[in-house]
Amino acid sequence: MKYLLDTCTLCYFFRKDPNVLMHFKSCLPNDLAFSSLTALEIEYGLKLHQEKEIKIRPIWEELTSLITILPFGEREAC
Repeated sequence: MKYLLDTCTLCYFFRKDPNVLMHFKSCLPNDLAFSSLTALEIEYGLKLHQEKEIKIRPIWEELTSLITILPFGEREAC
């Protein structure tokens, strides 16, 4: 893993920000990861904005199948 993605970066990805898309395209899936906390925040956002969920859900599902989701528990927090 080279890059640990945060919620803001993923939101820019969903919005098709050209700089973020270019960077994603230059990376292999093994180069990217995000934490389970970030996954929780994205899921919460999708539930909060159901009109956006229709468009973003398929992208999110594909992303989670390709990119490693790292655990974030008590050990990682300390």
